[in-house]
Amino acid sequence: MALYTLQRGLVVKIGQRHFEYKRELENKKIQLEDILTGAIRTMPAILLIKKITEGEITVVKRGEQKGEKPASLDSKWVALVTDKMDERNQALYRKKQAYVKGMRDRGVRRGQRKLIAAAIPLVASAIGDSSPPSTSSVMRWIRRFENLDLQPAALVSGHLLRRSTKRLDSTLVECIREQLAAHYFKRGGKSIRHVLNRVVRIQEARVAKGEIKDEDARFSESTIRRIAKEVTPYDRDRLRGGSAFAAAKWRHSIGGIYSTRPLERVEMDHTLLDLYVIDDRRGIPLGRPTVTILIDSYSAYILAVYVSFESETLGRMLRSIKIAIQPKGALIDGLGLSNEWHGSGLWEVLVVDNGLAFHSVHLHRLAQELCCDLEYCPVRKPWFKPVVERTMLELARILPFPGRPQKRSVIDLPYDPKITACVMFSDLCACLYKWAVDIYPFHINERKLSRPIDLYLDGLDSMPPPTFLDDYRSLDIIAGISKELTVRNGGIEMSHINYRSPELRDMTKCIAPSFKANIKFDPNDLGQIYVQQPVTKDWLCVAAQHQNYASGLTQSQHKMIRANAKEILLKKDAIGALMRSQNELEDMWEEAISSGKKLKRSAKQLAIFKGLNSLAPVTAFKPGEYIKEEKVASLDTMVPITRAAPDFKSFDLDAL
Repeated sequence: MALYTLQRGLVVKIGQRHFEYKRELENKKIQLEDILTGAIRTMPAILLIKKITEGEITVVKRGEQKGEKPASLDSKWVALVTDKMDERNQALYRKKQAYVKGMRDRGVRRGQRKLIAAAIPLVASAIGDSSPPSTSSVMRWIRRFENLDLQPAALVSGHLLRRSTKRLDSTLVECIREQLAAHYFKRGGKSIRHVLNRVVRIQEARVAKGEIKDEDARFSESTIRRIAKEVTPYDRDRLRGGSAFAAAKWRHSIGGIYSTRPLERVEMDHTLLDLYVIDDRRGIPLGRPTVTILIDSYSAYILAVYVSFESETLGRMLRSIKIAIQPKGALIDGLGLSNEWHGSGLWEVLVVDNGLAFHSVHLHRLAQELCCDLEYCPVRKPWFKPVVERTMLELARILPFPGRPQKRSVIDLPYDPKITACVMFSDLCACLYKWAVDIYPFHINERKLSRPIDLYLDGLDSMPPPTFLDDYRSLDIIAGISKELTVRNGGIEMSHINYRSPELRDMTKCIAPSFKANIKFDPNDLGQIYVQQPVTKDWLCVAAQHQNYASGLTQSQHKMIRANAKEILLKKDAIGALMRSQNELEDMWEEAISSGKKLKRSAKQLAIFKGLNSLAPVTAFKPGEYIKEEKVASLDTMVPITRAAPDFKSFDLDAL
């Protein structure tokens, strides 16, 4: 336990860099300055406190002057639990704590010898100590207590956790480990005595050449046995007796099956990354992608890494399997990787968990097409595929902090991962490929004393050449989504996308102008579909008519594009405008029809008015002559009537 205050003079260690408290900013943020480079780092105060509590950041100076050397307490003191000490050490610890606290309460500093000497009897009388310490001892206790950030464990005697230093030469230890790995830790290996004799001969030869001194070459058989016991007992039995022997002996302690050669067992798993990524073009947060990893169980060499935002679907598994099988030179070109990605070829067993997609019929057909077995991990027993689980853990550790979602803890951090996200999706993919090819395969496994790249390449040297597929379209057909559509003269229309080809035209000529056919398509690529011939049951690949739009287009993208187009049309009120125009057209037709009927009736009445009949002169009406339009006089051509109006007299009928 260490006491510290957020004030000037506070020095913390973040990674391998030391930062000093600079100032307090608004919104409860603090500013830290690198002691060596002067780089400024800003973070919320609550985040700094949380990281110090979790051990991610270490307090190296509590508030001393800049010129003093930062002091820190060794980890063994931090892990010490004072209540587990015996009575004698407990009494000594309480005594030291009482004297140090008594001096600090009286305002006496560690360099004031006279004041400390005068205060010792007062403290001894208060606590009832019959044998008070000397002035130098109390000064030493105060100095150690203050130099180690006021940690109470600094007053515990160092003899409790005293450890003997190793006196063996590092080259000797390395030589012993090499001989154990070459002769002892192998199937049917030699004994410890045989390893002892070989190491003795090697050291005698080095002494004779003058490379080392005679005292540095001295060791015993117990030294070799102690170094051999650094490897766990289960791994010793597995290396010396084989996987079956170790599994039978340790079946109650350790589960799982171990492979004996590369590409014997390949483990596959998905995980949701603890990182929000942003779009490369628009800079908006996209969310947390899902990563799928295929890894060789024998060598822990990564065979495939696939990242996307779709869930654990069959299409994701198919793409991951394709990456694992095919050579990956074209995939990683332009990334600037230092090493080659060697993993390729078919395997014998594919180990998966009990996810819903892994139990699909299509995956079983894929396994049959790949000529491999499918093995399911028991429920809640992830150690049956430990390599991929460990790899997922290592992958989660390398992710950067900005953009990580907040986990539940005692202290709630006031930040939004969508706002702090600053990693683009393309950069995430490039970094994951860099980690999978240049970093992870070169980690040294302390248990196996080897690297994944060495185990994989050395194992392939003693095996037959890997097997590949000559055509990957069969995998696309097996994993594709089935649908029954109608084939017409114009081809096939699926989701408003037209598919046609000369081969499809020949198929229609052999069957019918229009017929039903079973098709399969990849929802991640609508650029082509597969049509099954109803008679021969053969599959035909038919490309989309508009490749510029459909090539590489996913089904989700196509639906979103159409939904967006519909939304734009709704905003423009295109449907309402069309319906109004149609209604206006119908009204115009009705008016035209009504006018035509009136015209017919008017022509008939005109004929009756002219008295056209069979007795009229022939010249009055000639066949083929049109009825001339009657002229209407205008107001300007009218002549007023000048004669007077007649006078009509009334009369009474009764008077007659």
